[in-house]
Amino acid sequence: MTALTTSDASSEASAGDNCGVGGGAGGGAGDGLGDMEFRDAMPDDAVAIAEVHVASWRVAYRHLLPDALLDGLSVEGRGRWWRRLLDAPRGDRVTLAVRDGVVVGFVHVALGPPDAPDCGELVTLYLTPETWGTGVGQRLHDTALVHLGAAGCTEARVWMLSTNERARRFYVRQGWTRLEEVRIQQFATATVIDHRFAIDLRRSDGSGLDLQTGDASAISSSGVQRI
Repeated sequence: MTALTTSDASSEASAGDNCGVGGGAGGGAGDGLGDMEFRDAMPDDAVAIAEVHVASWRVAYRHLLPDALLDGLSVEGRGRWWRRLLDAPRGDRVTLAVRDGVVVGFVHVALGPPDAPDCGELVTLYLTPETWGTGVGQRLHDTALVHLGAAGCTEARVWMLSTNERARRFYVRQGWTRLEEVRIQQFATATVIDHRFAIDLRRSDGSGLDLQTGDASAISSSGVQRI
């Protein structure tokens, strides 16, 4: 039986920030890593994350969500939401992709609730549109799964806008499979359906790294990796 949940995502705080509707992940195995730095986010990164978040939404969800909603997105409002989360993460972890001191992408993961501690959540993964297809999304995705596996999760899940074909192709390519669970959300005047996807973290990621017990040194002890 298909599980069905509903939510109202019309507010600034809930419009994708805490539900990961999909993702302008872009992914790809391009050669755009260059001198990219990957590090853990700090509270002072909130506005930079919000800028990426808004820019990605406005391109990735154009024609999928109402123009008025996308055009009215507020970096300031998103920044406040991210600041609150980063000030008190409570099991959340946000990893940034930074080039020349500028944040160009991020991934947000969260540990599962007490009744499902072995199931982590890939909450959001977004890049600036210019960074799509360069391999940065792939690296953020893989780092996120290693973090969840190292924290003891055996499975990760993600919500995805049902009409976001770009995101669906990206996640399926990484080995995610669709579950029966769906969610209905209200975005301004648009009612949308999200699909639920999952991935087993007890498998290799294709490079020989076990995602549950593998080395999470993609982010070093100092919180920084240069590629």
